[in-house]
Amino acid sequence: MLKFLKSLFEKKKNEPAEEVKAENLEQWFEAEVVKHDLGRIGKCYFQDLARLKEQLIEKSHNLEKVDIPKEHAKVESRIKNIVKGHRNNYARMIRIFMESIKIEERSFQSLTELQALYKFNDKLDARLDELALHTAKSYQAAQHLFFQPVEAIFKQLQELNSLVKETRKILQEKKADRWGELKEAIESLEDTERKRTLLSKELNEKEAIVPEMEKELNDKESEINKLEQSEDYRAYKELLRRKELIHAELKIVEQEIYSYFAKLSKPLKRYERIATNHRILEKYNSDFIKGFWADKNLEIFKALEGMKNNLQNLRFDSKQQENFKQLVEKADLLNPLREKGTTLTERMKGIDQLIGKTNISRRIEEANRKIESLNNTIKTVKEEIPELKQKIQEVDREKSINEIVEKVRMILGKEVKIV
Repeated sequence: MLKFLKSLFEKKKNEPAEEVKAENLEQWFEAEVVKHDLGRIGKCYFQDLARLKEQLIEKSHNLEKVDIPKEHAKVESRIKNIVKGHRNNYARMIRIFMESIKIEERSFQSLTELQALYKFNDKLDARLDELALHTAKSYQAAQHLFFQPVEAIFKQLQELNSLVKETRKILQEKKADRWGELKEAIESLEDTERKRTLLSKELNEKEAIVPEMEKELNDKESEINKLEQSEDYRAYKELLRRKELIHAELKIVEQEIYSYFAKLSKPLKRYERIATNHRILEKYNSDFIKGFWADKNLEIFKALEGMKNNLQNLRFDSKQQENFKQLVEKADLLNPLREKGTTLTERMKGIDQLIGKTNISRRIEEANRKIESLNNTIKTVKEEIPELKQKIQEVDREKSINEIVEKVRMILGKEVKIV
């Protein structure tokens, strides 16, 4: 068995470099590992292991049953009992150990199974060392009265140990302990390839989408320009101009209204405290303009008249009272202001209705929002493109390939060219 194992691992020299595609590396490595008939190694190994296991279990049982040879009949009973105890302990430990060995039934035609063979044998090697340490005392003591059966077990343990040691040596010569290292390097290259492919795909997509977005941007700008040159837009702008003029007129009206009530603010606030119609005064004193437009029936006239009649009770001097009376007597000017303001407001509503019927402003707003969105996206994508190029450069494919080539040379003893 051992000579057969050695013959399998004779290295071939001066082989030309084998060309392997990067995407096929894992399959190539798998085939490279198993093509040396390593399945026969696993099969022979476990056949011998099964044979030794069966024989050692049988011998351990026999050892427990064997009688003390006649030549040792005169040995003291106390010594006999001690030696028997060591014999039984030795036989039991050997039997338990061998029964714990699980015989693998595998084809050993894959890298994973061959790695499992190496790990199994390596673990068994360590366990045999522990067994020798734990049984040394019982082995030496049992030899005194049971030399032959004990020595028969010991020799088969030596055969088992030789099988394990020699298999370990041969697998190490084949660098089986480093197969996982090479596999990880190949997987790392695959990860690198995937990462590079994904980054390149993302870069190509971004580089392709920029001109598309720039074309869409130009189309939207042309659309806005066309809309702004249209008759609908000119009509819309004219409505806005008219609305602004009406708004300016309405502001003048409201300024006159505010100016009138501002001059009466002091007496109005004092009168509010004693007036029976104080609610209307609260609204005016809070906001002259809003109070005036909300006063549909112009109840303020009655309130002003009441205030004029109570000026003496509001603690103003005679000159102030006279000024306030004159202002109240001019309250009629509020009527034309009210009429003009109402007219302007109705005209404003009419223009708003016309503006509401046109969709030109909405279309321009939507186009402008789209332009803003496109500009932001284009800016972001253009910033991301150099970052992606930098990331692709940082993915060092050559370094990974060179590492694999070196590991193949060191572990498999082959020259390989990865393309």
